[in-house]
Amino acid sequence: MKESGVKRRVGAGLSLDKYAKAGFSSYDKRKVIQKQMALKAKQFNKYKRLKKRLEAAEGQLARERAIAERKKQAEEKKRQRSHQKHDFFRKTKRGQPVMKYRVDKILEQLQQERKAAGC
Repeated sequence: MKESGVKRRVGAGLSLDKYAKAGFSSYDKRKVIQKQMALKAKQFNKYKRLKKRLEAAEGQLARERAIAERKKQAEEKKRQRSHQKHDFFRKTKRGQPVMKYRVDKILEQLQQERKAAGC
């Protein structure tokens, strides 16, 4: 236990700190376990954050797909209404409205109501 660069007086003995450290190992199992637990907790928290971010991204993609689907359906309905409106404005030679398209629409509505009721 010779210190480098410092000469000890003969018969002076060891300091209290050096005496206390001389008989014990600096290895402390509890500190090692605490470090391991802290490392595992850090990795687990990192995993949780990443998983949360992925779920958020998946949720955002699902919302975007739903929005695109709703826009597509709205566009289709708009196109159908435009076509139906054009048909409703049609007239016969004598200026009367063509009833065929109106009757078809009423029939279609009745069929939809019947499906919805489960009959």
